[in-house]
Amino acid sequence: MGLGGYEKYFPSFSFKYFLTGTKYYTREDANSDKNSLFNFLDAMATFSNMTWGEIKRCKNFHAHSVSEFIPELQNLALPLFQFKLPNHGEGRFVGYFDEDSVFCVLIYDRNHKIYARK
Repeated sequence: MGLGGYEKYFPSFSFKYFLTGTKYYTREDANSDKNSLFNFLDAMATFSNMTWGEIKRCKNFHAHSVSEFIPELQNLALPLFQFKLPNHGEGRFVGYFDEDSVFCVLIYDRNHKIYARK
């Protein structure tokens, strides 16, 4: 399936390869009030009612491919994608779509360091 093939599907996530302890994520970031479990689940409920195409078209989610070099992911030869989490300040999920259009979360970029505005 091509990179755009996921757009008609509703979100499905995998945290199997989630990285912790990188310069983009620390346990302290996860304990911030803006990152409560309730807010996270609320954000996932929002996404679960939209297709990826709708998410990409909604400017509030800042959903797009990532072209920045990420040292921890240098051996991963897959196109990376990111989107903003509702109710999480600047926090973004960075990952890729697998062959079944499941979004595999690799990094939680709490302070939007990976794809910073230039």
